[in-house]
Amino acid sequence: MFGSVWVFDKPEARCLAIDHQVQGGSFLDQTGKPGPVAESLYMNGWLMAGADKPNGSGVMLGLGSGAGPIALLSCFPGFDLTVVEIDPVVIDMCRKHFHLVGKFEDEGRLRIVCKSSSDYLTESETAESHWDVGFGDAYQGREAWSVEREELSQLVRLCDVVWLNYIGRRKSYEFLNVKSTVRRAGADLTRVWDCQDHLPQTSPRNLILTNSSVPDDVLDAFEPYEAIESEPAGKARASYRRILQHETVLGSTGD
Repeated sequence: MFGSVWVFDKPEARCLAIDHQVQGGSFLDQTGKPGPVAESLYMNGWLMAGADKPNGSGVMLGLGSGAGPIALLSCFPGFDLTVVEIDPVVIDMCRKHFHLVGKFEDEGRLRIVCKSSSDYLTESETAESHWDVGFGDAYQGREAWSVEREELSQLVRLCDVVWLNYIGRRKSYEFLNVKSTVRRAGADLTRVWDCQDHLPQTSPRNLILTNSSVPDDVLDAFEPYEAIESEPAGKARASYRRILQHETVLGSTGD
């Protein structure tokens, strides 16, 4: 729907891209297959959401490579997830090239719905569905935040808490627009983590936003991929710790 979908292997990881933009990937395990450790730093945000509600249910807008759902479900065996993906080619490529997607589907802990987020969330509101956690991580053919205002409002209404992968600048009109949209839907974004603190403050970046009140000690106590002793798992643990150090508490103006 948005261009060529292709999967490629790097020395350490398998990734999925749409045209020129990588949509995530998983580090290869000792057998050469993509394992549970996500390559992208921002997916640590999903692990924070899991630490908050380890036995919860979630709905995620956007499948990407499937690395985010794989990481979340691998680290939290009591969590179950519905992922809404509009592009059937992306779904087929994930199932073909990222075998853990199919594994979690077979276990009944992962459900992938091929539908637009707008249609699915509207149907869910009509059916009075509800989830513990809502994840916003959608791509619509541009390198920017891509969850539409009404979809974000619906996500807030349908979930106890939301965790958003916002792509952009924190000091921007669009950031404040996201924050005000969440407020009008009945919640307040209260915290933000910078996943790319090495970039200049004027550069767009992955920011994890949430309205969750998960205590800091809960996030500190969580150890990503604790049962895996590998270099990628070690890197992921270090990245998680680094992101925790770059938290900002949001005020009423978004500052």
